[in-house]
Amino acid sequence: TEALARKQVEQMIRERQKAAHRAHHAREKVSKSVDKYLPQWLQRMRKRDLALGILPPLHPFRTGVTRLVNAQRFDQFMLVIIVTSSVALAIEPPTVAARAATPEG
Repeated sequence: TEALARKQVEQMIRERQKAAHRAHHAREKVSKSVDKYLPQWLQRMRKRDLALGILPPLHPFRTGVTRLVNAQRFDQFMLVIIVTSSVALAIEPPTVAARAATPEG
């Protein structure tokens, strides 16, 4: 039974790899069909995969920002910032907002 289970797992892995391969080719096909409608400069930039048009994929700044944004603590921090901002807007007296909207405010 262990050999049968191992074969089933290997088959599942092969099927997932095939599905991933098909999905990759589908994305490439869509990307190529979209690329022909983009301006030339944007097509060149996409081929080089440059962030902000200047940073290559393995640039230390780009990899550092990617690590930061993908960290779970970053998500938690952003949620705290959003909730804090929402609470601050909710407790702000209406006169402050009205005064800021007036020309002499």
